[in-house]
Amino acid sequence: MRNEKRNRFLHRKFKYIIGISGLILCSLLVLTFWGNRKAKAKQGELPLVAVTEIREANLANVMSITGEMRPYQQINLHAKVAGFLQSIHVDIGDHVKEGSVIACLEIPELHEELARAKAGVAAAQESVKSEEAKYHDVHLLLQRLQKVAQKNPHLIAQQDLDTANSRDSSAAAHLALAAQQVAESKADEDKIETMLDYATITAPFAGVITKRYADPGALIQAGISSNTQAMPVVSLAQDNILRATFPVPESIVTRLHVGDQVQIEIPALNKKILAKVSRMACQVDQSTRTMEAQMDVDNADLSITPGMYAIADVQIDHREGILAAPVQAVKMGTENCVFIVNEKQKVEKRIVELGIQTAEWVEIKQGVKLGDLIIIGNTSELHPGMRVTAKVRDEATLASNTLKTMDKGTFH
Repeated sequence: MRNEKRNRFLHRKFKYIIGISGLILCSLLVLTFWGNRKAKAKQGELPLVAVTEIREANLANVMSITGEMRPYQQINLHAKVAGFLQSIHVDIGDHVKEGSVIACLEIPELHEELARAKAGVAAAQESVKSEEAKYHDVHLLLQRLQKVAQKNPHLIAQQDLDTANSRDSSAAAHLALAAQQVAESKADEDKIETMLDYATITAPFAGVITKRYADPGALIQAGISSNTQAMPVVSLAQDNILRATFPVPESIVTRLHVGDQVQIEIPALNKKILAKVSRMACQVDQSTRTMEAQMDVDNADLSITPGMYAIADVQIDHREGILAAPVQAVKMGTENCVFIVNEKQKVEKRIVELGIQTAEWVEIKQGVKLGDLIIIGNTSELHPGMRVTAKVRDEATLASNTLKTMDKGTFH
């Protein structure tokens, strides 16, 4: 009985082992089949690489410099004569025209001086009239004596003629002195009238009032006074034309010239304008190692507020009609090289000479030709002679990385 049970147990165990073994064998056969199939499939495939064509482009290397917009002219407007501020007709933010009245001063002393000067002129003129009458009488007497002496030489004594001559000369001198006194009195009068004109302060140019320093009743010192710190009446800035002022680094001062076009961006207004370099300092500041450059910017619509920050894109280098490739396709080091895919779908390594470089593109002077397919990205697993499948990548246009285009035109 025991032997029969033992035999049945061994039989079941044997069948179980046979079944497990068969299942493992089938699995191995399936895995081997699929592995061989994948291997055969891979034998007909080539590595896929991304490429782009070498193309012609216009590249520009541009440096951005931060500066500011300044008024074309800016002054503190002082009084030329001292006096009390009688009235002021402007306040901050007011726009004025050239010749507009800014303020008026009250100077009573000048009015008194003017009255005295006018009286002096009148007195001098009366003196001239008196001297003219005296000269007329004396000169007429001299002429009569001279006529008689010519007709009858012995009738008039020579001493009488000499006396008449002397009186005539003296009368002429007194008349000339009186005339000179009139001129001097008139000059004093004109001077005082001019000083009174200075009591009316006018705008020397059109602009905006940026500060107001005084109110009516304030004592205003003359701006030409050297004994005191004269307080200005207002500050005036011309804002219909602005100066875009930028500190140009020493490294590029020789590449920027008067007349060069520059793109100016005003971030606060999200505005871009095209301007030309109007003037340069032609001297590097020793403390900052920069040189100031200015561009005149029309602001007739007053859309730009003086003092705003501005960014100037200064073109350093410029190349037109050159061969260009993406920077990531060039292996730079002691030996600059690129990998291309030739007509036989094989990888070639080319030693290249580089030129101008922007953030994303680089000029290739030698080593490739127009239309070559250059490999982009990682090339560590590639080697010359290796067959590959090239997939042309649709690169973005060079517009944003080449010659910069602006609202109103292009760098030239």
